[in-house]
Amino acid sequence: MDCRIRNFSAFMMAGAVSACGLTRPVPLPTVAQAMGGADAVQLATQAKEVSLPALAPHAVDLSQPLSDMDIALLAVVGNRDLRAMRARQQVADAQVFSAGLLPDLQISASLDRPLQAGFVSAWSAGLGFDLAALFGLKSAREGARFAARQVHYDIAWQEWVTANQARTLARQYGYMQAERDLANAAAEPAEKREARMAISTARHDARLDDAALAQIAALDARDREKSLSRQITAARLKILAILGLPPEFDIQIAKPKSLAPLDTATSSTQLLESAVAERSDFLGLRAGYESNSAALRHARWAQFPFPTLGITRARDNSNVKSRGFTLGLSLPLWNRNRGAVRIAAATRAQLREEYSARLFQTSVDLGSLLADLRAIADERAALDARLPRLAQDVATLAQAVDHGNLPYLSYETVRAILLDKQLVQLALAQAEAEDEVALETATGKLLWKD
Repeated sequence: MDCRIRNFSAFMMAGAVSACGLTRPVPLPTVAQAMGGADAVQLATQAKEVSLPALAPHAVDLSQPLSDMDIALLAVVGNRDLRAMRARQQVADAQVFSAGLLPDLQISASLDRPLQAGFVSAWSAGLGFDLAALFGLKSAREGARFAARQVHYDIAWQEWVTANQARTLARQYGYMQAERDLANAAAEPAEKREARMAISTARHDARLDDAALAQIAALDARDREKSLSRQITAARLKILAILGLPPEFDIQIAKPKSLAPLDTATSSTQLLESAVAERSDFLGLRAGYESNSAALRHARWAQFPFPTLGITRARDNSNVKSRGFTLGLSLPLWNRNRGAVRIAAATRAQLREEYSARLFQTSVDLGSLLADLRAIADERAALDARLPRLAQDVATLAQAVDHGNLPYLSYETVRAILLDKQLVQLALAQAEAEDEVALETATGKLLWKD
């Protein structure tokens, strides 16, 4: 029997050693590895395989100016934060796998050596199984599946948000370029006029205050152009950052396209119904609620005192052998798993309130965006109707100034107003383009088709 005990001990030792086997951890990335740029060509290839329901994948040609939809696809596959989020899906899948595993058998063993002669060593061995873990297996699996589904929807929602953030940056970049070109177009003639005024003043053919005013106009126009150039550089770096590309990468961005006006019959209620049905974050919240419901059922199951069953084999000091079974049962007197039940129930109430708050905020966002788009459309229509006539008047006044038939102050006042209104016109177009993306983000799908 001592030989059997030694074999059993060796078996237990081997199991303990194998269970404690450690794998070498993967080292964290270095600064150079973390800051290294992604392969742009590889990103363009991966853009064809994007599986975002609201964003149709298509080929991206990096040799051509990229549209905002091209930028969106590249952001989905290249954004560093999204890469980190996608790793969460592997963790959630591992949790689903873990929840589906059956509980292991429990082995126990003991050995007693007598201190007096005439007796043999006593030993016992047992094999047990926890029924509580078995009865709660179904609810644990269900909760893990819904939790994994919630992670999937959360990642899809962040992909959609990031894609539209990239689209917004691309549109901002295009309109900033248009504003800079307009400021540059105003700065060049202002500088030429300043030079002519300086010559005329030196010959005493022009007034000093007119020359100073021309100088101020030229400086103001050039400062505006330089300021917009800095903003364009910053916008370009933001686009590269959201794409996961290095700052030195040469990227070309196409000018934003004009889209058809939104149907005036569109209501926030219709868009809200579409958002609730299609937005990934709402799907994720509902999956999280189902996961919590499964957790609540699991906690309520755990209130019952399920036994732990086992079989035993033993020998006492007088060499009497026996076999039998064990039954372990917790007495539900004080704990009764009430804490876990209350936590799950409170979490369910919290999730209901979070879902309600998300619904309300989405409704507010949609109504605000629709109202803003309509207001911008009206304001743009008024400017579009009047600015061409004002531009013609300014050109006529410029000729009058050149011929000495009009005070320079009168011309410069009207010219500055025209430039401001033209910049306002571009700013309104940019705001409208950003609101269009924001409305599509809030709705969860594309509302305008190119």
